[in-house]
Amino acid sequence: MSKKIIDIFKKNLFIAEIGVNHSGDINLALEHIQKAKESGFNAVKFQLIDIKKIWHANCDMNLVLSKKEAFQEEWFKPIKEFADALGMIVGYTPTFQNASSIIKNNQGDFIKIASPQFEFDKFILDEAIDTGLPLIVSNGYSDLKSTKQILDYLINSKIDNSQIALLYCVAKYPADNVFLPYEEAKEISKICERSKINFGFSDHYKSILPALELASLGAKVFEKHFVLEGIKTLDSQVSIESKEAIEYIKQIKFAQIRKKFKRESTMLNKRYFFCSSLFLKKSVKKGETFDLSHFNRLRMGKKNSDLETYNLWNIIKKSNKNLYYTKDIKKGEMLYLEDIN
Repeated sequence: MSKKIIDIFKKNLFIAEIGVNHSGDINLALEHIQKAKESGFNAVKFQLIDIKKIWHANCDMNLVLSKKEAFQEEWFKPIKEFADALGMIVGYTPTFQNASSIIKNNQGDFIKIASPQFEFDKFILDEAIDTGLPLIVSNGYSDLKSTKQILDYLINSKIDNSQIALLYCVAKYPADNVFLPYEEAKEISKICERSKINFGFSDHYKSILPALELASLGAKVFEKHFVLEGIKTLDSQVSIESKEAIEYIKQIKFAQIRKKFKRESTMLNKRYFFCSSLFLKKSVKKGETFDLSHFNRLRMGKKNSDLETYNLWNIIKKSNKNLYYTKDIKKGEMLYLEDIN
C-alpha cells in the first residue's frame, strides 16, 4: 500500500534535528521526540546511518562512526507510531546509497538532504527525488552559483515545488564566528518565492539573531539541533535543550508577525496605571489663582485618572495667562479640567 503524502509545509515547520543524539538507544530516541513536542517543535529528524555503508574501509579513522551514531532499521516502526500519536512529523537524512528508498518504505514523512549530499553526492539527491516524498535540502557546502544551479534542478524535478524547501545554511558547528551572508540569503529567498519553493534555515548558530534575520526574509522552515539535558554525543555541543528551544521558537514566531503590531498597542490598556493626577495639599477658594505648589502629583492606578490629567497638564503648560479655580476645593481632592479657568 502506497504512503499518503502529507503537506508538511501548510504552516511553520520547526524541525528538531535529533540526528545522532539518541546515542544508539531507541528509548532515548523516543524521549527526544516527546521533549521536542513539549518544547514547541512540530517535526523531528534523524540521520539514517549505517556505519558499514558510508565510509570506505581505507578512510581516515577520525571519520569512522560508532554504533552510537547508527540508526537501526527496526526503529522506524516504533518511532513512527510514537510520533503519530503525538501529532509529530518525522523525517530522515539519507547518508548512503539506497537509503531514500528505505525511508519511503518505512513511512518517513519527508527526506532531508544534508549539505554535503546537496553539493557532492547528488546521486543521493536524485534517489530522494525519485521517492516523491516532500524534500528539504540545505546548502551549507555550496556557493551562490551552485545553489542556484541545484535550485533550478529541483524546480524542474518531478516533485511539486510546494513540497520542496531550501534551508539556507552555514556549514560550521557552531557558526557564530562566521558572518551570515544576509544579501546572498535574501537573493536565494527571492528565487524560492518566485518558484513557490519554501524557504528556511538550517541553523548552526548559538545566537538567535541569524534565525530572526531569515524569519524577516520569509523563512518558514527552521531546523535546529536538539538534545535532552545531560546527553553527550557528537552533536550535543551544537544542540539546544528544551528551555532554549521554547524561547527560540517563540522569538521566531514573533519576528514573523512583528509588522502586525503597532508600537503603542501594548500600552493602551494600561496607560491609566502610569498616569499621575494633581491632589491639593491645602484647601482653595473659587477665584483664587492656580499654582502648582498647591499640589502633590500622585498615581492612583485607576481609570478615573486616565487622560484627564494628561489634557490638564497640556493646558497648564500652554497657558500664557493666570489660571483661576472655578470652585472651592478641599485639601486632598483631585483636580479636574473643569476646576480651573
